[in-house]
Amino acid sequence: MQRRELLAGLGGAGVLAGGVVIARTDASDRLSAGNGEPKAGGTASTVPRTRIETFDAPGSEAGYREVPERGGVTVLEFFATTCDVCAAYMETLRAVERDVDATFVSITVEVVGTTVDRETVADWWRDHEGDWTVGVDDDLTLSTALNAASVPFTAVLDESNAVVYADNGAMTEDTLRDTIARA
Repeated sequence: MQRRELLAGLGGAGVLAGGVVIARTDASDRLSAGNGEPKAGGTASTVPRTRIETFDAPGSEAGYREVPERGGVTVLEFFATTCDVCAAYMETLRAVERDVDATFVSITVEVVGTTVDRETVADWWRDHEGDWTVGVDDDLTLSTALNAASVPFTAVLDESNAVVYADNGAMTEDTLRDTIARA
């Protein structure tokens, strides 16, 4: 009897694990093939306008901002102050942000006020020479909509807020420029 219960439990776990994989694949299909293009057969999803808290830091003012805005290309970049790859990626982001016609918004995924304070984020931003809006997605609306499960994570949205690219990891300058140009 115990063996039968164990096998039934393992079978249920396999179905659950399969469901997670299917759900994750579904979300990925809607977003990107990892090369800046929606996957074949998938439809580009749109990102809901979300109110984020913004910080007093270079290129950013303390308060709140609705992102993304329609009518122009938006680059959403998710980071953590404890992420070494995120810190190194700032060089690429700075170089591209200066040269392209797109709105950049960087969003910490940390729990501001609990795991990190606003001053730490602002200091990290200054130290890494950020010069555009930086904030936090407190209720994870953007993170969830984009399936942003790790950092750095970059999403490029077209003028209608449709996702043309969304993936984790740092992009090269050329890849980021090309992705923005296609948006």
